[in-house]
Amino acid sequence: MATLLIGDAPGFRRLLARPATDAAVYELTLALSDVSNRREDWFDSTLLQVPLAQLVRIESTDWTLVKDGAGWRFDGNAATVNQEQAKSLVTRLANLTYRKV
Repeated sequence: MATLLIGDAPGFRRLLARPATDAAVYELTLALSDVSNRREDWFDSTLLQVPLAQLVRIESTDWTLVKDGAGWRFDGNAATVNQEQAKSLVTRLANLTYRKV
């Protein structure tokens, strides 16, 4: 988390801003109305996402899925994996987002 100090300046679409920990002031080509006061607008909700190709193992307390070539298999279990459901789960996990902190 960080604190950003913003001040309105005379002139069209002119805003002055600086991080609270920095003495440097930056001029932004924004109007004060362009800057949101909603906390949700200031964080990146895609931080939990990972490239689909990087997911090679998904572990739960009861089971572990391991990527096996183009498909998925259970680790240490001979049960058959429904590939459609496994791909759906992996896709949802890879594209994980959040709305609020």
